[in-house]
Amino acid sequence: MALGATAIRSVNGKPLTIAKARGRLIALVNGGQMVATVHPSYLLRIPDRADKRAQYKLFVRDLKLCNA
Repeated sequence: MALGATAIRSVNGKPLTIAKARGRLIALVNGGQMVATVHPSYLLRIPDRADKRAQYKLFVRDLKLCNA
């Protein structure tokens, strides 16, 4: 699980946007897999309640991919 763009770049070894990586399993060069999502602090900074709720649901969905 990579939480945020910096973690994605660190784990993946190359830059990859959250928009492209989020919500899917990404194959790594070492044979492992990574799930990428937003950093939890991003959720705290969303001012719009409806958007915050929607982003939280996506965050939970992303976390569940790790358990699949």
